[in-house]
Amino acid sequence: MDNWEEQIKEAIHSKLEGIKDRDLRFFRVEEFIRNVGRTGKFSNNCPVCNSNKTEISAIIEKIGEA
Repeated sequence: MDNWEEQIKEAIHSKLEGIKDRDLRFFRVEEFIRNVGRTGKFSNNCPVCNSNKTEISAIIEKIGEA
């Protein structure tokens, strides 16, 4: 797990702390976290994954607003 992936996962957990499990399942947060892991894993060799990093970082800025 690289540093970017750890930072994103930590940000997700801190911003969604105290949210009901039902809401987390509805918004498919665990699936999103798995996709963050996959993006981090393959970003060294995949240009699409690198562009996804930018999108994921933008989503993290607004994730608590939902």
